[in-house]
Amino acid sequence: MYHLIMTAWLCLPLAPINPIQQDTVSAMNLHFTAGISSPTGILSTGPVFSTKWEMLAIHPVILRGSFDYQFGKFKNNALRILDDIDEIKGEMHQFTLATDALYYRGTDHLTGYLGLGAILAFGNLNFTHETMALMRKNYDISKVSFNPQLGYRITLGLRYQRIYSLEITISEIEPDYTITYNTGIFSYSELTRRTDFSGFRISLGYLWTLKELW
Repeated sequence: MYHLIMTAWLCLPLAPINPIQQDTVSAMNLHFTAGISSPTGILSTGPVFSTKWEMLAIHPVILRGSFDYQFGKFKNNALRILDDIDEIKGEMHQFTLATDALYYRGTDHLTGYLGLGAILAFGNLNFTHETMALMRKNYDISKVSFNPQLGYRITLGLRYQRIYSLEITISEIEPDYTITYNTGIFSYSELTRRTDFSGFRISLGYLWTLKELW
């Protein structure tokens, strides 16, 4: 997958690196994107919304900080220990803080960029009342939560006329989830398992210029 993305990016008909006087990006941007994510080990396909702040560090490198929100349905096979519950229903709200470095090249008409960054992901899982009642009745489970986890991601993007964007992002992250059991009055036990949030997303975006280069 990585080799295919790199090859596709290098084959794009983009111009060589421009002089700073003819730079293809602004000094500072606010970048909003919306898209769809692939299924992960615990989530179904769902929408993704992002807010990104970008700064031109030095030609041709952009530094970017972002906050992402992803929504999806909880997958039934994620909690394999609950074999006697036929259907586990719930929703997952996943949040991601990220910092990326982007290398870009192109023209005012079309610019391509490739990015690498670190991410911190955490999530909020909400089961339906019926599922939660079955968990308490059959397993004495009072809570299922996810621990924040660091990971990384690769971004491949295109910008048209400096204000429209298309991005493909691949992320690799495997956080732990914790199941809390009631074991008596004022006592409980916890079981920690690893799951997979890794996947890719495709998104469209729009950029607002906060500061021009000159």
